[in-house]
Amino acid sequence: MKNPHTTVETLLETWFETFSRHTVVMDGALDALRELQARGVKLGLITNGSSRSQQAKIDRSGFRPLFDAIIVSDEVSIKKPDPAIFHLALAKLGVQPHHAVYVGDHPVNDVDAAIRAGLQAVWLRGKTAGEPSNAGQYRSIDRLNELVDALSP
Repeated sequence: MKNPHTTVETLLETWFETFSRHTVVMDGALDALRELQARGVKLGLITNGSSRSQQAKIDRSGFRPLFDAIIVSDEVSIKKPDPAIFHLALAKLGVQPHHAVYVGDHPVNDVDAAIRAGLQAVWLRGKTAGEPSNAGQYRSIDRLNELVDALSP
């Protein structure tokens, strides 16, 4: 009889490898991040999920070298919408909340949570049902190639 632990580990390894291979980067994401980085903007990433799967997606997407701080909820035992995860990212970036903008596609976990944490927010519409509850307190975009313009004064 096979060791059940080994079988589970093998299954998980196969799942993570398959999952990360199917990661799709949203149109305009890399260009927007590169443009912001070229302008000297500090970039951080906050993501909920297991460390293994999120780190694999970050590597597969090519995002890792573009971010100054990457926070995965599983690694810090805090997850969105808890304001503490936003404050942790801000501390790693050395940025005050009122000088930060958070971009996300989830109305509650991203937009509402960022606003509650004291950040400005940009909502990437169309990925998750519902709307943020903070009407008028955030900017909206439909595609990531609109991000740089949305952040320009």
